[in-house]
Amino acid sequence: ARPAARPVQRTGESATIGASIRIKGDLSGEEDLIVQGQVSGTISFSDHSVTIGKQGRAQADVYGKVISVEGEADEDDA
Repeated sequence: ARPAARPVQRTGESATIGASIRIKGDLSGEEDLIVQGQVSGTISFSDHSVTIGKQGRAQADVYGKVISVEGEADEDDA
């Protein structure tokens, strides 16, 4: 059984990668990130939260202060 999802509390700025967006490469930034699209590569937001939303798919190495996965997340095999 999966543990109950806890809501992520966000403060300040956040960025969203929409459901129709596909990114290959490395992402980094100084705000919270919500992924609803597809990302392959590295997601590095070490001091901020990273959320893989219900529609999101990340085939990536993900680094964040808080990481929440509602969609799909796999380690990058590249």
